[in-house]
Amino acid sequence: MKEERRTRAMKIHGRNTNLSLEPDFWQALGDIARDLGVSRVAIVAGIAERRSRPNLSSAVRVYVLEYYIARFRDNANRGDTVRADE
Repeated sequence: MKEERRTRAMKIHGRNTNLSLEPDFWQALGDIARDLGVSRVAIVAGIAERRSRPNLSSAVRVYVLEYYIARFRDNANRGDTVRADE
């Protein structure tokens, strides 16, 4: 079953922006924001400033993937295991 993308409006650097992501990416972005103690908007604003991809939605997906890869590697280097449901 294909998940429908959800679009959310946010203001990034004073500009109204619509960001369209699948529900799992919205959830992951929220989880990352909680881990870092910042808002989703703050994360997306940082991504928008540094992105090398023209599409912000794609840049956010890559950020989420890179965040979890780094987390996995950090845990693996410490000898910790990461469960798929974490």
